[in-house]
Amino acid sequence: QISNPLGSINSVLGVINLIATWVFNLAIPVVVVLIIWAGIRMLVSRGNPGAVQQAKDMLTYALVGLAIVLIGRGFVQLIVTILSS
Repeated sequence: QISNPLGSINSVLGVINLIATWVFNLAIPVVVVLIIWAGIRMLVSRGNPGAVQQAKDMLTYALVGLAIVLIGRGFVQLIVTILSS
């Protein structure tokens, strides 16, 4: 007998929810590291306009990525809730 490697998940909705949770849990630490790295780059730039702009862009992209992940996680949760009703 072959055991289910996903545990007690037996539906497509459960797999989608598991993948969304996994991506969310992976994205949060990555965004935190990127925000810290952008701050360090801004401090080290010493007023160089090009380096400051790169650090600002990095911070902007990290926050936009976080917003996309949060919206995507909410959207997946909404779909799972609607379909399981």
